[in-house]
Amino acid sequence: PQIEVVGTVGPFHWPSSDYIEGWKIAKENKKFIDAVAEHYYESPGWFINHQDYYDHYDRSMPKVYLGEYASRGRDALDNALAEGIHLCNVERNGDVVEMASYAPLLSKDGYSNWSPDMIYFNNNNVRASESYKVQRLFGQHAGDLYIASELNLPKELKRYVGTSVVKDSKTGKTWLKVINALPRTLNLQVSGIGNRQFTIAGRSAQVFEL
Repeated sequence: PQIEVVGTVGPFHWPSSDYIEGWKIAKENKKFIDAVAEHYYESPGWFINHQDYYDHYDRSMPKVYLGEYASRGRDALDNALAEGIHLCNVERNGDVVEMASYAPLLSKDGYSNWSPDMIYFNNNNVRASESYKVQRLFGQHAGDLYIASELNLPKELKRYVGTSVVKDSKTGKTWLKVINALPRTLNLQVSGIGNRQFTIAGRSAQVFEL
């Protein structure tokens, strides 16, 4: 009775045929299927321009396990920041996306058959990717309560900055995560919780305790 059945909706996002057919089966059998695994790899621009991806999911249907995802592009930092902005939106939709995990974890130099990966290594050294640093930031500052927030920025800039506020009910700590993909420093004034000011450098990801 404690086993969760996770189906699949194919290796691509909407509107691929595997995605459509997989979700059709899941919805028709929601009595037996608890969640579905979604996989997708896209450019940084796709993540930036699809921040409402899970906003309109049917809350009565099976949950989502975002089992494998990553941003693919030439600039590792751009990819990591796009993924961070996506994670802000995944946290906002935590009632739909119950689990998430990154692309393949480990890759040995000279033996890679997939890209990107999170951690690279050889016989002597281990190198953490920029994406690993963002994943670590979210993993170490997770919460079980999402707190709605609003970012006051010009419309043309707003989509390049991701924010997420979560609270850990066990520790009582509240975290503000900020992903700034803009090439400029931002000075943030937080109102409502903490009423504090923060500065976040351009093209960086930071977390603040409120």
